[in-house]
Amino acid sequence: AFELPIVASPLGEALSHEAVVQLLTDSVVHRSFSVGLGGGRFRAGQAANMLHMSMKVERSQYETAPRLIARLLADVEFSVERLRVAVKRMLNDVPNRKRNGKGLMRLAMSAFDYSDSSAHGAFNVFRVEKLLKGLEDPEGVALGAAAFELSELRKVLLAPGALAYIS
Repeated sequence: AFELPIVASPLGEALSHEAVVQLLTDSVVHRSFSVGLGGGRFRAGQAANMLHMSMKVERSQYETAPRLIARLLADVEFSVERLRVAVKRMLNDVPNRKRNGKGLMRLAMSAFDYSDSSAHGAFNVFRVEKLLKGLEDPEGVALGAAAFELSELRKVLLAPGALAYIS
């Protein structure tokens, strides 16, 4: 969400992915977007049945930060080009995770605790790697399908009654 283009909406004008990155660099001290609280690229956090997005901004940005979060949730465009970049970036990080012996042991232990269909099981680095390699087709058909699925998922998540704000 932090490197995707934003489409025009009642919340604001369209922005390229470069403009989004620059806007975040200029106005946000820290940002995170994860499955569950404290999750990461290859790990679901606590309360893994929710998505968690947060931003830390300077006091002068307090007024604009909520609108920026709303735009990142509602107005990002899941473009095949940008998703391809994200897939490559994540695949480049997989070997680093496989070199971490302590992390691999923790992963093996969690495989005993969580079913494959749970969020914790789905974020296993080996499963994520397999999924990402399946998205690497040169024609972008799989990425196009993934972009569509992400758009549909967003509709469900932003439907009335699905969002919760907890400070």
